[in-house]
Formats: sequence, C-alpha cells, structure tokens
Amino acid sequence: MGDESVNYAEMYREMVRATESAIRTLIDAQRKCEEMYIQAGSPAPLIDLRERRKEQ
Repeated sequence: MGDESVNYAEMYREMVRATESAIRTLIDAQRKCEEMYIQAGSPAPLIDLRERRKEQ
C-alpha cells in the first residue's frame, strides 16, 4: 500500500470544496436570521449572562 495510489491533490480539492460549501451555508443561515430579526421589528431584550453568573 504505497502513496502512489493516493491522489492528494484531489483530496485537497474535495476538502476545499466542502469547506467553502459549509461556509456558504453558515453565511446564508446568518443572513436569514438577521433578516428575521429585522422583520420582527423591535428587538427582544438582551440577557446579560454575566449578571446571572454573579447571582449564582
């Protein structure tokens, strides 16, 4: 089982394509959530988790 049978260039290209696809998916999801937030009108109040930790 030698390295000559492994196509490292194709493996690299496959990884890059999958990474780029994942990044595009995350960006699309972020944009969709941002649009949902904008469409909701007034923003929901933010929760400061640091204050909650102090109480515990």
